[in-house]
Amino acid sequence: MSTKTLNYTFISDGIEFITYTSEPTKLLPYLMKRFQANGGKIVQQKIANLEDFITSSEYDVIINCTGLGSRECVKDNGMFSIRGQVSRVKANWLYHGLIDESDDGNYIIPNCESVILGGTHQENDYNTKVCPNDKAFIINGCQKIVPGLENAQHLYDWVGLRPGRDSLRLEAEKGG
Repeated sequence: MSTKTLNYTFISDGIEFITYTSEPTKLLPYLMKRFQANGGKIVQQKIANLEDFITSSEYDVIINCTGLGSRECVKDNGMFSIRGQVSRVKANWLYHGLIDESDDGNYIIPNCESVILGGTHQENDYNTKVCPNDKAFIINGCQKIVPGLENAQHLYDWVGLRPGRDSLRLEAEKGG
């Protein structure tokens, strides 16, 4: 990325590397089709109690991907929400991802058809609505890093809740 594109006056150092960006909205449907084409079965249902489900199930393998729902499903009180808000813009000219690692940092992640501008990391916040103050923080912070984003077409904002916990939880159980 050229220094004309990047506002480097407030950046003291950086790391450069080559990687890929995975877009779950594109990748997961593809992987699910492959899984099903190879005989895999996907069952999506509401489970009130994981233990009851396991004992009444005829499945060989159950993968628990309840995420934030683990608070209720397995009574995991160590689970909490991490609220994330991002904006998507049209900026076809931007090919480099950038992450400001400071405490109030922003990030810019190019995707196939848009660029993600982020973001927030708000623990124990269950609000799934777009917050105008967070949007301003995201847009202004990313434009500070790459001033050319001022001309990018705003597409939409998105808010999601990720599961969080203070320590890792990994369990293997042999059922039935």
